[in-house]
Amino acid sequence: MAQFRKPLLITGACFCGLSFIAANTKFRALNAVSLLWLISIAYMFIGATLSNYSQDAIPYVLVYICCFVAMISGFTKEDYILFIKIAEVVSIVLAFTILLEIIIQPLFTKYFSFIFPAETRARRIEMILAELSRGYYSGLLGEIGEAAFAMNILVAIELCKMFSRKKADKFSIVFLIIGIVSLMLTGKRTLFVIPFFTTILFVLVNKIKGKYIKILFAGCIVLLLFYIFIMIIPQAGIIFDRLFDSKGDALSGRDVLWNACKSINTHNPLFGTGLGTFTNYANKMTDIQVLAAQQGFDIWTTQAHSIYYQFYGELGVFGTVLVIGTIGYSFIKTIMLKSKTDVMDSAQKIIYHFSLYFQAWFLIYGLTGNVGHYTQDLIIYFMSIGMYLYLKYTLYPVKSIFDREQEQQRSNL
Repeated sequence: MAQFRKPLLITGACFCGLSFIAANTKFRALNAVSLLWLISIAYMFIGATLSNYSQDAIPYVLVYICCFVAMISGFTKEDYILFIKIAEVVSIVLAFTILLEIIIQPLFTKYFSFIFPAETRARRIEMILAELSRGYYSGLLGEIGEAAFAMNILVAIELCKMFSRKKADKFSIVFLIIGIVSLMLTGKRTLFVIPFFTTILFVLVNKIKGKYIKILFAGCIVLLLFYIFIMIIPQAGIIFDRLFDSKGDALSGRDVLWNACKSINTHNPLFGTGLGTFTNYANKMTDIQVLAAQQGFDIWTTQAHSIYYQFYGELGVFGTVLVIGTIGYSFIKTIMLKSKTDVMDSAQKIIYHFSLYFQAWFLIYGLTGNVGHYTQDLIIYFMSIGMYLYLKYTLYPVKSIFDREQEQQRSNL
């Protein structure tokens, strides 16, 4: 597993360092959200150092520390908008490679397989070809989960722009359609339904007249568009085959992984075995060994596919309540900023909706995905919390002790 953790740690450290420089080493003052995250990550660190597999647990915690530093860095509105613009351009390029793969198969293995390390290249090519044979497309990324994540970024950005401006931009509509179709082609079910939940959330938090009628109307339009997409690109129908498949295993073996988490929790019910130690314990279990063999792996390497179950095993009851409670509290506090949308400018509204989208995404995809253990997911998530902090301190300025003393002196005169 070392080959997975080293790049994970290096990526997180680089992101932290760049954030530190970009923010001119300025940090935001701690509030309830950032303080809860500080306590949660401190808990993770203590648990990792005391773990029987501390050499594997500590790198995961260090990624959280790096992302936390980026979260409290003093990024400005311009910094966050630049981040969103770069993410948009990259995701648009990736969307076109997914669509292109319908014509050129296999796109990745034919032209970009050199990206993989030599020791894992043959196995990764085999996995990509297996995905293509089942009708799943990932384009340049070469993995359907990563491709679906990238398309969520594209869809999120276009939705944020549409809800933040008085008039919908034509290019945003086009790129939104491209993003949704490309997302359908990956065949990832949970990541496909998230944009629809977040769209409803956007409608609810914005002061839109007749919002429920508009949701119903928009739903009918979306269903019609899906029908047209499938008529034009039949491969896009794979997502509905997976959503409504009653014959196959709906959980795709996740129940075995979740039961393993329950077994791991018995080692230390209150405080857990340490963040990132799931595979160390799970690969000793017969059920996991069988599941890995069925999936074509020598050992299981892709986590438990649920942050709720995996945190339960790795962080124990106390840690799970603390971390999930912090995630939920951060989300609620972000929703509460809706009362300030009237005084936000267009850029701030984009930042607000982006923050809201990816916090909702983290909570929903965490039900069946590994969002709490992969660097790219954590970077986006903690950036979304950082956006909340920026808006919080911009819309509700924190007065210094000096300012408060001056106000007190004036009131006494």
